[in-house]
Amino acid sequence: MVDSVAASSNPALTSSGQSKAKLAEDLDNFLTLLVTQLKHQDPLDPMDANEFTSQLVQFAQVEQQIQQNANLEDILAAQQLNNLGTIVSYIGKYAEVVSNVMSMEDHHGKFSYTLFDDAVSSQITIRNEDGEVVFYQQGETAAGTHYFEWDGKDNLGNVYPDGVYTVTVSALDPNEDPIDVGYTTFGRVTGVRTDNGNAYLELNNGYFISIDGVLSVAEPPSDSGNGDGSGDGSGDGDGSGDGDGSGDGDGSGDGDGSGDGEGDGDGDGDGDGEGDDSEDA
Repeated sequence: MVDSVAASSNPALTSSGQSKAKLAEDLDNFLTLLVTQLKHQDPLDPMDANEFTSQLVQFAQVEQQIQQNANLEDILAAQQLNNLGTIVSYIGKYAEVVSNVMSMEDHHGKFSYTLFDDAVSSQITIRNEDGEVVFYQQGETAAGTHYFEWDGKDNLGNVYPDGVYTVTVSALDPNEDPIDVGYTTFGRVTGVRTDNGNAYLELNNGYFISIDGVLSVAEPPSDSGNGDGSGDGSGDGDGSGDGDGSGDGDGSGDGDGSGDGEGDGDGDGDGDGEGDDSEDA
């Protein structure tokens, strides 16, 4: 008798297209064997129709399951497109991710480190892509999360270029045993992509991070602004001060001392003839 081949079709396959192809192949083989058996059956002892009918029903059930899987795949694909449209809005923003690889951009890099216990000493070390130490500093010792921002300068004031740097924090407890440290870094999102249904963010350090590994997303840090330090320097001083009003005149006049002076307000009133030291005497 024909063995049931429906069992060989696995409805749990991830690709409904492959499952349909396999089902069609199995069904074709089954029908070929069935026709062959019908041709050679004993007329006095014909085959039981209920048996191969049951097998055909099994094929139909598997086909329904495959169709259901195909519908679910369509729904999943639509959801992935929707998620991709959502995470596209992350481009240009800064994401906090679990990593100790810090990206420095515009001479600004930021990371956090978490001490899981109080320490008696800790040291922050930053290395470049060649593994060379470019900066080190004493770190915090209290348990908890601490944030650190680096301006790209080493301990001698030399400026390092933008790029990717590795951060490590070495912390010791009272017994001088190392303390576990957790890290997060901040990077600008430059792109997104999906792979096998998973969404990934591309950061400006060249790394791809699963959307599940993103802890927070924020607007880019605003420029701190160096300031031009300019002021009008006019001041409100009347230039009277305690000066002796030296000059060729008595310098007292009724002038307010504004003249063309800088208005530094030290009130020395010497005004080397820059003002209109008119004499009223």
